[in-house]
Amino acid sequence: MPFTTPPVVYILHGDDDLAIDAFLSQLTSKLGDPATAGMNTTRLESKALSLSGLRSACLTAPFLARRRLVIVEGFLSGFSSRKTKPPSDGEESSDPPVQGKEILKQLLEFLPEIPASTALVLLEKKPLPPTHPALRWAGENPALAYVKQFLPPKGSALPAWILRRAQAEGGEFTPQAAQMLASVVGDDPRLLSQEILKLLTHAGFARAVTPEDIAVLTPESVLTGIFDMVDAIGGRDGSRALRLLRKTVDQGNVGGVFAMVVRQFRLLLLSREALDSGIPAARLASALNVHPFVAQKLALQARNFNLSSLEQAFRRLRDIDESVKSGRIELDAAMETLVAELAS
Repeated sequence: MPFTTPPVVYILHGDDDLAIDAFLSQLTSKLGDPATAGMNTTRLESKALSLSGLRSACLTAPFLARRRLVIVEGFLSGFSSRKTKPPSDGEESSDPPVQGKEILKQLLEFLPEIPASTALVLLEKKPLPPTHPALRWAGENPALAYVKQFLPPKGSALPAWILRRAQAEGGEFTPQAAQMLASVVGDDPRLLSQEILKLLTHAGFARAVTPEDIAVLTPESVLTGIFDMVDAIGGRDGSRALRLLRKTVDQGNVGGVFAMVVRQFRLLLLSREALDSGIPAARLASALNVHPFVAQKLALQARNFNLSSLEQAFRRLRDIDESVKSGRIELDAAMETLVAELAS
């Protein structure tokens, strides 16, 4: 970071939440030992965010440290529909009852008042549009703000990312193994990291992971099972699709299977859009940055769905993810319900 004086505002956004977490760890490590860092780190919930509470956190002096860290996640992407936090019983609200855009305006007006002893991190685990007011403000105030977008690895960049990730974990992959893992698992950073750590542990962190290790340990059968399950859904064979889902879940963890199902339907949606726009099936691999074998399967499967049904399926997967994270439903039951719906 080319700053003689550290910035007071960090805007971190993008889909690669692993890289975001690593960046946050670097910031936290600069606060001192873990105990000191813990006393000087404040996380605020964006859903209940009040400007008075944010001001108080940012204006508080650090304790036994040069700086303190204030982290707010999800505020910038949801400001347009958010109202201020309602006051508790018997408490007067210090924030006026204004809509989210006005809150954002007041936040941006406050940012220059943050002292150099505070680092405010505005964190978004999805990309912000270039026209977002916070990004415009950061561009106008380069001495105060640092912006970094974290994009997950895609296509041909995946093997190099796997090699770097393995090295960061204290191990090593051969280039051939990195290519093979990318082809089998795909571009989900968390699922890739899970497989990388499992393979490095298998190798004892004493040698490079090889393609033979991947053939033994990585659930390629899970990927095959998902392809077969989607074939059954496309053929409207609900009972077979459910059997394949249960078998696939038995072969791998349900969270990993769900991530791969999400990836598959995202790729199907992109494939359907590409085919509908006139891109020939032979060019699908380069258009989507996927392995040619995967592109061939996608081209065949996409013909079993129209664009509307794939968009609906992807929305349902997103809703399931949000419901599971909030504890409203169990993932395995939700997946079975979804597969039954799609195949009906």
